[in-house]
Amino acid sequence: MLNHKWLKVLISFAFGTLPLLGSANEVQSTFDKIQERGKMTVCADPYSYPYSVKNITPPGFDVEIMSELGKLGGFELEMSWADTGTRGGMSRALRNSIIKGRCHLFAGVGDNGEDDVLMGQLKFTEAYMAVGYVMVTQNEASDMTIKEIIDGGIPIGVQMSTPMDAWLHDRGIKRALQADNARVMRDMVRGETNVAIVFSHAPSQAKQRHPEANFELS
Repeated sequence: MLNHKWLKVLISFAFGTLPLLGSANEVQSTFDKIQERGKMTVCADPYSYPYSVKNITPPGFDVEIMSELGKLGGFELEMSWADTGTRGGMSRALRNSIIKGRCHLFAGVGDNGEDDVLMGQLKFTEAYMAVGYVMVTQNEASDMTIKEIIDGGIPIGVQMSTPMDAWLHDRGIKRALQADNARVMRDMVRGETNVAIVFSHAPSQAKQRHPEANFELS
């Protein structure tokens, strides 16, 4: 039997922080389905450490948060993986997962300030965390200002289909696009790019894997 006290916690916390299907009636219908099955299915990117990662321990904090919420609500947690790093990015991943009914909610989606996504089919809830961007440089770019980098046409490594990608694109700034922050940092390690703007956790992860790397935060 479902513990209704914890169901209220689950409603206010899990669905108060994640993207889910449209209206209040649809949200209630989702809860009814979870309750009937005793199982909460969550979509997430399988290659988005530290948020979520497939077949690795620890599995990422989004997965751990969902697991704990499932326990509080008396639900079994089932993960459904949707790669956001392919062509079409997050929009394609959402269309092929939660919109097709493969999961009840999608964890780890960034809120760009819009009220809804995918033509109103999904709505953002309140965010449960924030992540900032940092600029990483190496070689000759380490002694340059951001204006000098932009004016010099030096490509800036950035993850595609992200707010930073859009910001650079809208200003006509040359970019070196990659599917995720890990690949952006991989290009830095290989010397293929000398400037990158990535989420704040990415440089430390790259340095952990490649201690010989000489990039620095600017």
